[in-house]
Amino acid sequence: IFIAVVAVLTLFIFYFIFKKLIKLALCFVLILLGIGGVLYLKDPAKMSDSIKQSVRQTRQTIQKGKDAYRDGKALYEKGKKLHKEFGEAITKAKEKKSGE
Repeated sequence: IFIAVVAVLTLFIFYFIFKKLIKLALCFVLILLGIGGVLYLKDPAKMSDSIKQSVRQTRQTIQKGKDAYRDGKALYEKGKKLHKEFGEAITKAKEKKSGE
């Protein structure tokens, strides 16, 4: 009976999480449609140029995010390596001190 209760609670949690995600996705789509509508109403002839520019800027932003992630990951690996080296140095120093 405990497993059944846990399963039901897990299903409820997933339901509420996905319900919020679906609402978020719908809001995002509505915002995109609104922006597209405003651009179209401003100047229908330049609509395709505006969309192309928006897509270009979005791709640049995504690329910057990817670069930042890659740099952060490299920095994390360096920090992990330094932590390991410092740990080894401290262990050796303790062993040397206790051996004296």
